[in-house]
Amino acid sequence: ERCSFSASLRGPRWVDLRLRTMAVADDKRERKRVVVIGNGISAVSALTALKGRQKAEVVAIFAHEFLEWNLSATYFFANPSTYDQFVSRDKTLFEVPGVTYVYDVVEAVEPSTKTLKLRGAGPMAYDALIVASGYKLPLIQRGLGQTYAQRKAEVQEWGAAIAAAKTVVVSGPGAIGLEYAADIKLAHPKTRVVLLSRSGTLMNDAYPDRLKQKFAEVLKKQNIELLKGSGGTEPTKEPASLTLDDGTTLEYDVFIPAFGQGVQTAFLPSSLLDKKGAVVTNQFLQSTSAPEIFAVGVNSTGQGFSAPKLDQQAKDAGKNAVKVALEGPSAALAPHKENQPSKDWGNRPMTVKIGYGPGGYIFWDAEQFDPAFTTITCKGQGGFPLWPCVCCWCCAGSCSHACGTCGSECEGEPAARFYQNFFGTGGVGLFTKMFGLKGFGKAPAGGGPVKAEAPMERA
Repeated sequence: ERCSFSASLRGPRWVDLRLRTMAVADDKRERKRVVVIGNGISAVSALTALKGRQKAEVVAIFAHEFLEWNLSATYFFANPSTYDQFVSRDKTLFEVPGVTYVYDVVEAVEPSTKTLKLRGAGPMAYDALIVASGYKLPLIQRGLGQTYAQRKAEVQEWGAAIAAAKTVVVSGPGAIGLEYAADIKLAHPKTRVVLLSRSGTLMNDAYPDRLKQKFAEVLKKQNIELLKGSGGTEPTKEPASLTLDDGTTLEYDVFIPAFGQGVQTAFLPSSLLDKKGAVVTNQFLQSTSAPEIFAVGVNSTGQGFSAPKLDQQAKDAGKNAVKVALEGPSAALAPHKENQPSKDWGNRPMTVKIGYGPGGYIFWDAEQFDPAFTTITCKGQGGFPLWPCVCCWCCAGSCSHACGTCGSECEGEPAARFYQNFFGTGGVGLFTKMFGLKGFGKAPAGGGPVKAEAPMERA
């Protein structure tokens, strides 16, 4: 058996599994080891925070040999030919220098012995562990151990099924469901698209009724049906039906769940987790049961999975993990300082996107932005003629309406076009760079597709 292993300073290579086990699990190693589990924003932010800390060895365990910007997943499933724009496959670009990368799946953690069980490489010892494994959401999240070729084939298969469908049902009336439904409808205008809601309304209680109604009107304009009912937790592209709350039968060709299904912590002992599966943590983002373990995103802080919150958690957890690795569990740690604690971005993000391009819509939620934004936009009521800003007055008569219509809330189709052109679909053009995620949309070194290996079998 073999497992994929690389060190940023040496480049990718293949190592015999027995050598890997000896090299990584030896308790007599010279440096203390901090291990990071994850494959997204929070994991990369933690690795970046650990960069240059020469006193500790930093090991990243990624379940995939490529990065994917899943904030764009609703779009590339509806438009599968665009998939490569949202993928980074060149390890020389996305690996953090000085970090050892192991591409494998973590199957179990044993806090008492401070070891991990890996699917392909066997045991690995750690002195401190950062868990940044993310949330569960079928299709949006890749399958563990999935290769680039397998993932691309999955996207193409689902994209073809969506294109051929007469009726697509998206279950979940939150931000993800709105994006899914609109992206599918705009890509396939003749397809009947139904958005299911258990309550019959949109969004959660963090949104006032006027905004829920506003978004419902956008769906109606896009000819997307909002129906009261619920479906299963797994996606299917096989024709089936379900019964709505009013007793009528809804037949469909494709069913897509678009709601979070908890966090990915099944590999951790249940004694570390709360009833929702999150790691129970203290003010240092440290497990209350296993002091060598820290959690980013998948913790009990209740901050959700917004990128700015995760980035700050990753930085704080990274610093504390190094201290525990070097000094032991009694080390003096710094409390986590939440990014913008007054903002509940996990339940009410800064933007609500209902499709991209012609016919799309975005709502810039002024209440969730930095005060500077709300000042410039007159508390979300546009700029000109209320704000004596030079750019607003110069654009009078030729405004792109990137912030919406002057004197009204920051919203609309022009604003959605601006977002896509400036930030990239799902923010891939700007936010990946902000969080140190490199190589998106670029061909791997040497050109051509990356040679994809079959997923590793269990030992």
